[in-house]
Amino acid sequence: MKHSSRSIVLLVLALSVPIALRVLARPLNGVGVVQLPKQAGLTQMLEGAIDIHVHADPDSRGRFIDAIDVARLARSRGMRAIVLKNHYEPTASLAYITRKEVPGIEVFGGIALDLQVGGINPAAVENMARVKGGWGRIVWMPTLTSENIECVDAKQTDTCGRFSGCPAASQRSKLKPATKY
Repeated sequence: MKHSSRSIVLLVLALSVPIALRVLARPLNGVGVVQLPKQAGLTQMLEGAIDIHVHADPDSRGRFIDAIDVARLARSRGMRAIVLKNHYEPTASLAYITRKEVPGIEVFGGIALDLQVGGINPAAVENMARVKGGWGRIVWMPTLTSENIECVDAKQTDTCGRFSGCPAASQRSKLKPATKY
């Protein structure tokens, strides 16, 4: 499959923007708003980009920027959209509020099917999709509480099975019925 230079650049940007924001962001007047240093071509490179993996406050894990400020920052750089992600709760309602506060950029949310939302849970997905505005559009398979992560961690800490309440998405390379739903 042949890829254009533009599609490769956009893919690299989508994957690297969260890292770049963390490394380059600096507090502005000590109030939590961040500012990226002006770099020749950086804004032009981000024009029209979509960051599909944005972790922002509010979150149970400390984040360095909240959803509204990251949307403002992305909009100021000419980005087309961001997708808010949280491993512990759906982000469709946060996307709705952020869109109201920061017009001029598309903001989407989703749900990661980790133990905190019941694992592979069609009801949680349906509920997320029904949130006002319809901005919950992405479903991530289990991440932090996935069977794979548990057993990778177990090799180092002997804790495989600690999230046994989170069902696997597949078994013997075949999707389980709830995953197909």
